Amino acid sequence: IHIGASYLGNDIEAWRLFIKLYTMYENVLFRFAYGDKINARKYILRFAEPISDYLYSNLFVLDKINYEEYLKNVLCTNSKDKAVNFKNILFLDIENNKEKNTVEFRIPNASIEEVIWQNNINTFTKMFIASKKKMIDEDLLNYKLKNEYVSYKNNEHLYSEINLKKALEFIDFIFDDNVDKIYFLRQYLKNFENYYGLCGAVKAKRFIKI
Repeated sequence: IHIGASYLGNDIEAWRLFIKLYTMYENVLFRFAYGDKINARKYILRFAEPISDYLYSNLFVLDKINYEEYLKNVLCTNSKDKAVNFKNILFLDIENNKEKNTVEFRIPNASIEEVIWQNNINTFTKMFIASKKKMIDEDLLNYKLKNEYVSYKNNEHLYSEINLKKALEFIDFIFDDNVDKIYFLRQYLKNFENYYGLCGAVKAKRFIKI
């Protein structure tokens, strides 16, 4: 899913909010983006490897350096085959990206269910909107990152397990409509199964459209 980076444009504060939000809740977004499947597709780590540890390792230098330089040096030097691909942002690499200006979300599993793609697009775009409109309490987000962030390394199972507390925090950050929250939670919770370690995506047994 490609979202137009022009919406955030040169708004460095909005980029900062978006990156912090994504970093804190990447594991929630992974389970959500499995869609009507209970787990990830077989080759997800080859084409959409989690990026939160990479972002987190650079996160708290953001207030100490020029943020545009951070975006150029940290985001655009990273591989495009990550959960989020930042390499097509126009203002970061004008020479090579004259016809591209998107942030690409590579997490979602394939699905033929229209409601899944509606939910996916709604969630990723609302992350951008919340960041641009400064709906996010950055002080609260900073506290959670400093005190509650859990590394992907050695905790891979968390990307398949349900963490209702974190999911509720996330939707409160980005949604101002309870219907959006219900749609997100239906897709995130699915049928409360935690299948970690399967080699292929398995459809949730009792996934219900709204």
